Amino acid sequence: MNYWCATFKHIRSNPVDNLVFISYDKCCAKLVVSLQRLGDRIGIERMEELTTKAHRFRPPIRYDVNELRVDRLILEKALTLHDELVAMAIN
Repeated sequence: MNYWCATFKHIRSNPVDNLVFISYDKCCAKLVVSLQRLGDRIGIERMEELTTKAHRFRPPIRYDVNELRVDRLILEKALTLHDELVAMAIN
């Protein structure tokens, strides 16, 4: 989890013009809308080719954090960072 935090902190702190964040949870909940927003953002002209792939998405796997035995401080940092990334998402 430390590696995940370090990676995404770096990405968040060093924005790139062509970097697009998408919330996978939101994407799974509203597939077509999310894919349309992505397509609009990256300039896809034939949107139906993207939205017809919506059936390929699967709900995220949920893990019990207590079973993973993650340090609470690291977990809190990861959850805060995740919330910041979701707020940056286009969907």
